[in-house]
This record gives sequence, structure tokens and C-alpha cells, in this order.
Amino acid sequence: MISEFKKIYEQRADIANEWKKQNGKVVGCFNAMTPQEMIHAAGALPVLIQDVGMDITEARRYLPEFLCPTLKDCLAQAMDGKLSYIDGIIMSHLCEGMRGFYGVWEKNAGLSDPLLIQVPATSEESALTFYIEECRKLKRYLEELTGNQITDEALKKSIAIYNENRALINKLYELRKPSQNRIKGSEIVSVLNAGLIMPKEKHNEMLKKFIAEKTAEPVQETAEDSLTFYLISNELFEAETIMSTIEALGSTVVSDNLAYGLRYSMEPVAMNGDPMLSLADHYLNKIPCPGKFRSDVLVNKLTDSIKELKCNGAIWSVEKYCDPYIFEFPIFQQSMKENGIPLLKIEAEDVSNSGRLKTKIEAFAEMLS
Repeated sequence: MISEFKKIYEQRADIANEWKKQNGKVVGCFNAMTPQEMIHAAGALPVLIQDVGMDITEARRYLPEFLCPTLKDCLAQAMDGKLSYIDGIIMSHLCEGMRGFYGVWEKNAGLSDPLLIQVPATSEESALTFYIEECRKLKRYLEELTGNQITDEALKKSIAIYNENRALINKLYELRKPSQNRIKGSEIVSVLNAGLIMPKEKHNEMLKKFIAEKTAEPVQETAEDSLTFYLISNELFEAETIMSTIEALGSTVVSDNLAYGLRYSMEPVAMNGDPMLSLADHYLNKIPCPGKFRSDVLVNKLTDSIKELKCNGAIWSVEKYCDPYIFEFPIFQQSMKENGIPLLKIEAEDVSNSGRLKTKIEAFAEMLS
């Protein structure tokens, strides 16, 4: 079924345009701090806008050199007309780059006016109160865009659908563990990508079928000298390249910290009480994104997971100029050193150069062997 998931992602524009033919709206978002449940409850199709390897020559004219390549790529897609199916844009303030990018996008993307949602850097009570108001601002934006009212019942239904999606993705991650070894890390990326551009109900049905097929398969045997790695990466585009390279060298990536993978699926949204409060609380208190909340919470969770899986080493992939990830790397590096876990840092330039990436990973694996 992996080919089916890949085909869906490749045909994302066709899927979005088909949705629009049914009088639906398509809403683009940029990161995992956007509560997509609200978009779903408004009857719209949430679509993640992410790095696809565009030529960003023209987009460079409008953006500073020190901005991350991902946002440059997203602007290039918009300016090239590849995102013409988008009806609304939501930008969640994950970093200072996104805050400035909002204005550049508004003037140059050629799409509808975006909405910027401020996401607090902490999860304290005052931050939660503030973020609830931001979620209400998002609610008004979506209701005006779609013409549909987001009722509590609609929001609860959407949360339930997304919670089912989280539970299914968790099952997929279980099938990656060394004791299971029924699915590759690079295959997981294809599954996640499809879920970010198609209706969640359909993605859930595909996941159930895929999990049933994989569970019925025997556990794959691994060579005695095969190594296991844990990948920390923010970009699906880069993560798939890194995982594929590791797998081609005879090793495996048994888990990761992908924003729409384990970090998204580990904890469900509470179904009791006010659904708006439940959503806001979830997005501020789940496994934190780099640059948000206390860094040691994220680092400790990652360290515990790496130790539990008995990984041979960890790989940290970071975008150039991505301050949230860069600032937290020294803390993670110190934790790996204290726990005796070998660590390799890979930068975006390494990922775009297949030869250099392979050489780095080969050298790391040889050191571990």
C-alpha cells in the first residue's frame, strides 16, 4: 500500500481541487501547532504546506538569506502557482522567522490573506488563557471563510476523528520497533504525508487496512551487524531522505520525533468538557515543539525513548537558520553525552547532497561498529 500513499501525496493538488468541486474550502497551514481539528470542524480540508524541493531563486528576492529553506520553498510554490487551490492560510507562530514571513507571504504569495495565530512559549495558566483567545480568533476566521458555524458538537466529532488517527499512527510506530520490525521508517513518512493532504476519515480507513496487512506479515529478520537509530528531524522531506539512506546501508531508524508522527500521535485530545479548552490545552501541553516551553521536557522525553529502544545512536537533523532546533541542540548533545549515546548532527546541506549524506552516515555507522 505504500505506493498508494505516495500516489495520494503526489496528486495533492488534484485531491484539493476535487474537494473544491464539492463546494468545500481548502485551508493551508505550515506547522504542527495549528489545531487542524478546527479546520475539519468548519467543513474545510486542512492541507500542510511543506518543503518539496522547489527552485527558490525568485523567492529569494523577497526573503532574507537567514530565513530557513522551508519557508523559502513554500513561498516559491505559491509564486509558481502550485498552491492555487488554497482558499485560506493559517500561520502559527512557531518561530520568529514565521512572524516575519507572514507579511512577506501576504504581499507576494498571490493568495488570500493569511491569519497569524500567536502561540505562547510556555504552557502556564496565563498562556493557556491567551491561547484560547487565539483559537477563538481562528474559529471566527474559519466560520467567515467557509460560511459554516463551528459548534461544540462539530468540534467534538472532529477531535474524535483526529484522535482515532493518532491511535492508528501509534500502532504504526509499534510496528517499527526492533521486536516487530514490520515497517521501515521511510515508509512511515509516505503514510504521514498522505494524511496531511487528504480527508482524515479516508486516511483512517487506509491506515486500518495497512496496519492489518503489516500485522499479518512475519517479523523481518535483520543482520547481526545491523544498527538501529533514532532520528530527530522537523522536515518530512529531509527525514525520508535520511531514513532511505540509512536503510540502503543495512541499518534501520526505529523511531523519530517527527511533528506529524510520534509527537502528534502520542497523546489524544481530551474528550470531556469544553472542546475548545481541550484543544488549546492539548496543543500547549503535548510533547513540545523545539523553541516552545521548557527545553529539558523535550530532551528528557527523547532521551528516555532512545534508551528504552536501546538505539545504537541518535541522529539530529537541523535546517539551516532554524533557531529553535539550533538552540536546543547543545542541551540534547549534553544529554546524549551524559547517557553514553553516540550522536550525529546532520544539516540541511548534507541532506541535499546525497554523496555527502551517505559518507557521513557510513562514517558514523563504522564508528559504532
